[in-house]
Amino acid sequence: MQKLSQEDIQKNSMVYGRMASLNNPDFWFGSHKEDNYERMSIIAELANATLENAKCLDVGCGTGDLSKFLRKKGIAEYLGVDIYGPSLELARKNHQNELFLFIDILEWGPDDIFDYIFCSGALSTRLSSDNYDFIESMVSKMWSLAKTGLVFNLLIDDYLENNDTEIFRYSLEKVLDICNKVAKEGRVSYKTDGDEAHFYLYRALVV
Repeated sequence: MQKLSQEDIQKNSMVYGRMASLNNPDFWFGSHKEDNYERMSIIAELANATLENAKCLDVGCGTGDLSKFLRKKGIAEYLGVDIYGPSLELARKNHQNELFLFIDILEWGPDDIFDYIFCSGALSTRLSSDNYDFIESMVSKMWSLAKTGLVFNLLIDDYLENNDTEIFRYSLEKVLDICNKVAKEGRVSYKTDGDEAHFYLYRALVV
């Protein structure tokens, strides 16, 4: 399992620090954030389940705004984790009734699993190491902690060249291959919207 090097942790902090300096610490513009949350929430429909009374983990939670959206959906428990301290400070300030922890999930062994795991806008930094190895490690770890479903998003290279020095755009086909490899006992689906793709891994309940 590939873990982030100290160099890559610093690169990630630099990228999100730059966005924070532009008053956009979560990498979203306008209503894009709320639209993204709606796209993520269909993981429950795909699994023939519900978000009501669910226990949810938000990986790379940033400023924690997803917690408010999930609470409106009736979830029972929320935990946000991130490796970028300044965003966690904003999350704790803006959502004081929620729990936010400084955790690298690749180094984490929780006592329990979660019904759903969400990872939004947290996988876009161009790493010094191999981004695909990192994605496979992240998807494998998140899937191992998900009882019902996992959804994550990232940027794809279908529309723009993958030549940004800070942001990495992934091959849709390569990420799908990783998802299918990891979720052998589950199901995999995806949706694209411009240069963004959402990936859904789930264990569908029989109804």
